[in-house]
Amino acid sequence: MILQRKLGAARRMGLRGVARVAASRTAAALWTRESVVVFQMRPEQLNPVAPAESSGRVTVHSEAAAAFLNRSQMSLPSNLVGELQLAGPGLRFHWIEIDGQLASWGFSARAAGSWPLTETRSRLTVPAGGVCLTTFETIPAHRGHRLYPALLTWILTERFGEGAPVAYIWCRRENTASCRAIQRVGFREIAVHRYSRVLGLVRQSESISKGHLT
Repeated sequence: MILQRKLGAARRMGLRGVARVAASRTAAALWTRESVVVFQMRPEQLNPVAPAESSGRVTVHSEAAAAFLNRSQMSLPSNLVGELQLAGPGLRFHWIEIDGQLASWGFSARAAGSWPLTETRSRLTVPAGGVCLTTFETIPAHRGHRLYPALLTWILTERFGEGAPVAYIWCRRENTASCRAIQRVGFREIAVHRYSRVLGLVRQSESISKGHLT
């Protein structure tokens, strides 16, 4: 069955498509480079953002990830189901509904001293009580309506209201839309984590961003 699927995919891509995929995989095996920008916020830095005007009814919700997966009757994207199934006991799921339909979502969790940054195979040091915000997505049809910064606002308001002293989030520099939304709500860039692998030689680094005050 697996072989049949692979052969079917190869037929759909054609010889050039198969060659491109093979070349890409070979290059990735020989050379990989990743970097993420880390942002930090304290409660007094929050700059609330509301969603753009919408013809639908906008509601925001928050629940333990495992509890949501067990009770939800909504049709969920497969990638979100996978994230919910892998969620640990401390991970909280946050989502926006428009007219009762899932439109945007993300996760937050208290970090016990550090948090893994999978892109750069590094760890982010987090002070006691700090929270990390991760794995956000907005349904394509609802993008461009400020749902992402609005959801960040609601999560931060909730977490800071519970006493969290600081929050962290990160994204790739080339994801300019996410970077702008993150900064719009008050996050400040504090560091860049980098990872590279060239012919088996691994290098990792962390640089503190200019102007960052600890």
